[in-house]
Amino acid sequence: MNGVVLCVVDDSSELHAAVRFASRLAQRQGADVGLLAVLEPLGLNYWMGVASDAANQQRATAEKALQYWSDVVFALIKKRPLHYTREGEKKQEIIDFIKSPQSPIRQLVLAAASNGSNPGPLVSSLVGRESGQLTIPVTVVPGQLTDAAIDRLTGFAGGEELEPTWASFRGEGI
Repeated sequence: MNGVVLCVVDDSSELHAAVRFASRLAQRQGADVGLLAVLEPLGLNYWMGVASDAANQQRATAEKALQYWSDVVFALIKKRPLHYTREGEKKQEIIDFIKSPQSPIRQLVLAAASNGSNPGPLVSSLVGRESGQLTIPVTVVPGQLTDAAIDRLTGFAGGEELEPTWASFRGEGI
């Protein structure tokens, strides 16, 4: 496959599941992991000094989050992920990034919120209303999956690659 398996870095509690799944998937496919932070407009145009400070804080927070998740990916697969930062409305920036002619993105991995009633706004829009705009597969990982379950689903257990078995194809033991 090669290319990049992309995760969107945000402050959601289910991001861990998406990052682990994307990391294992990339490891399995010989791809890179990409971490995307989108800096959304703050809406503080009339307070230029405040807007500048808030934008700097937003960028610093995004960079810290990218570094944190980069360390998580490296600890898991011993390979540094690629970092991407874009500015604008999150959903549209993701779509534009994926659709750009030079985009290396081959798959997007999102995690659904585990509260049950709503998978989250990004999942709802990119898998629902906006799904026809995407030119790559989107994988939605249940946010409550354990590390062990993700490893089993991606063919790894106890840190080692598993040989596919008939039981794994039928979904037994997952």
